[in-house]
Amino acid sequence: MDDVDRRLEQVIDRLLDGRRPDASICPSDAARDLDAEGRRELMPAARAAAGRLAAAGSVEVTQGGSVVDVATAVRGPDLALSRPASSEGRRTPRLLDGHRATGGASAARAEAAREAARGGAMTAIGSYRFALRPDTGEADFEAAMSRLDGENVLQLTRVTSAFEDRLLAVVPWPIDGDTPRHPRPQYVWEVTVFLVTGGSRYDFAGSADRVQRAVGDLATLISVESYRPVTDAAD
Repeated sequence: MDDVDRRLEQVIDRLLDGRRPDASICPSDAARDLDAEGRRELMPAARAAAGRLAAAGSVEVTQGGSVVDVATAVRGPDLALSRPASSEGRRTPRLLDGHRATGGASAARAEAAREAARGGAMTAIGSYRFALRPDTGEADFEAAMSRLDGENVLQLTRVTSAFEDRLLAVVPWPIDGDTPRHPRPQYVWEVTVFLVTGGSRYDFAGSADRVQRAVGDLATLISVESYRPVTDAAD
């Protein structure tokens, strides 16, 4: 997979994330977003990117109102890409045993940072969500993430004192005995950054390309979100 393939997957996810949950896009939308003038040449790659995301369970592909396999879809009506209608309602995070770590900092340093956070120092939380490639095993991805050198990947700065990370599997959760359409889990790499001062910030989205390179072809980074904890003034 080359850089264009990976970027098309990211564009499809970004376009879908920017629309209503029940909205859809076409592969041509992704091709046009990436290169308006060369969109026709990008169409085969855009359709293939949609197929990979569908195989990973993060996208549903329909044609004429029916779910189809991109590889066997007939020529004619354009493909519609959307989020699986029931996927968000049937997924629940599961913390993976052995995948909570203190990245790049000694245990004493991390504990000092946590004490500072309890005393009012600020933290920031970022989550990187991945969909596995069709040929990636769950155990292979989990093992690779356990070996990830998070501090080097994130390139923490002078405004950060330490960080912690954990890996969660967002697993299918059947409702009323129904079988989930996409049984493979997605994964969330959740990172807590301890900031030096309350006015400091960490740009999680700015590290997205480095995170994707670190994961390689095992999975596709499909979203990045960041949070600031809300403290209770009464505490």
